[in-house]
Amino acid sequence: MKLMEAVSQAIIPAKLREDVSPEGWGYGVDPDDDSYLYRSLTSGPRDLSQFKRERAANVSYYLWLTNPYAKRGLDIIADFIIGGGITCEAQDSKIQWLWEQFWFGKPWSFETRLSDYIDMLNLFGELPIPFTVNTQNGQLTYSIIDPLKIQKVNFNPDNYLEMKSIELKKGTGAETTTLLIVNDAEKALKENVTTGVFFWQINKIINAERGNGCLNATIDILSSLDDFLFAELERAMLLRNFVWDVTLEGEKQEGIKDFLKSEEAAPPKPGSLRAHNEKVVWNAVSPDLKASDTSSLFNILFNTVAVGLGIPEHWIVTYGADLSRAVGREMNEPVFKRLEHKQKYVKAMFELMFDFEIANAVKYGRETQAIDPKTSKVIGGKIDKSTDKTYVLKFPEVSPKNLNELSDILQKLVTSLGLARMNDWVSDAACSNIIQGFVESEMGIEIPDDARVGIEDIEQSKENRRQKEQEEMERRYEMAMANAKQVNNE
Repeated sequence: MKLMEAVSQAIIPAKLREDVSPEGWGYGVDPDDDSYLYRSLTSGPRDLSQFKRERAANVSYYLWLTNPYAKRGLDIIADFIIGGGITCEAQDSKIQWLWEQFWFGKPWSFETRLSDYIDMLNLFGELPIPFTVNTQNGQLTYSIIDPLKIQKVNFNPDNYLEMKSIELKKGTGAETTTLLIVNDAEKALKENVTTGVFFWQINKIINAERGNGCLNATIDILSSLDDFLFAELERAMLLRNFVWDVTLEGEKQEGIKDFLKSEEAAPPKPGSLRAHNEKVVWNAVSPDLKASDTSSLFNILFNTVAVGLGIPEHWIVTYGADLSRAVGREMNEPVFKRLEHKQKYVKAMFELMFDFEIANAVKYGRETQAIDPKTSKVIGGKIDKSTDKTYVLKFPEVSPKNLNELSDILQKLVTSLGLARMNDWVSDAACSNIIQGFVESEMGIEIPDDARVGIEDIEQSKENRRQKEQEEMERRYEMAMANAKQVNNE
């Protein structure tokens, strides 16, 4: 058995759907025919069993390591969500200093390992980040847990929107350890939570207890795509081989055997000379496997993978993508909307953690080494209730701005608003707000406060324009009178 076939059969069986399907679906799933009649002690009715969850997670991880399409697809999703990284702009320099301690802290280092956290969330559908609060200064220390160690997620039985805790396996025994889940920073602070976990899940409905990886929907197709590509590679190698077919006219079987044993039967080397009579015919024969065109089958498998990942096919490869630029742009729009939704979820994740960091810093009066942005000197100071705790997390734009198209739209918008203003359909202030809002929200160009145009500026501009017109009319009147006086004198 070939090495690749052995590895494939050992790790990825032919029918992966059977391994990850819920009880009662498919065949050959469980050793017991009546397993669907029993309730799992560690999984809800909307979840896979623990065994199947672990199986799906391990297969997804294997595909992510070995399948270029799985790897590239998840990388694209992560790149659009976090892109060049996340930055924080805080009003108070002490909060800005706290963000840097939180974001660049060791060994968790969200700055350098951000993609690792997103990959774990996408692969396993869950991201548990435990923490410990230092009750001396309010500093938090973060770590990471393998999602496969989670035995059970406990919810409020009356409200599945509220996660309470997670239970972790302890070795090979039946014992578990429980970690409280922080869903609200202020609530956790009031309950004096000093050890717990931040826990996030994706790809689940509200009343399901466990999250699922992004590759679960395409596990079978990715495996089939692997098998298909290796089979095509093997076929291509066979097509490069050939054999020498020698015809010995009129020769009996004994003579053919003697010929094969003789030196004359040695295959000719390139550039060599061979002589024979008309009763001996040498032909180089290549295999004809009668294989049909494989591009259509590849496109079917590949497009299914792209659909399962939620990204257009031309984002991964251009092979077989018969798309114009306009069609490709239209296909991008719904994907951008979905990626923006994912980005908001990631933003909420880090806002929750940083809010809890700030809450503990205020509670314990954490001493800072803040730097004055004006003088660049260390001013320090404690974080307390009087500290301005407002901040904004900034993520990269998911949808790239096409300024050429937006400029054309802006020009048409200005023309339309001008016509509407002439007919008194809108006010000057409304026109100004619409145009400035379009420039900021759609084109991503921030207008400074001192350059922003308000109703007072508009009225002043109109007054200045009327004054200039009046002055111009008076100047022309004086010139006309002077010319008339000169004509009369002449």
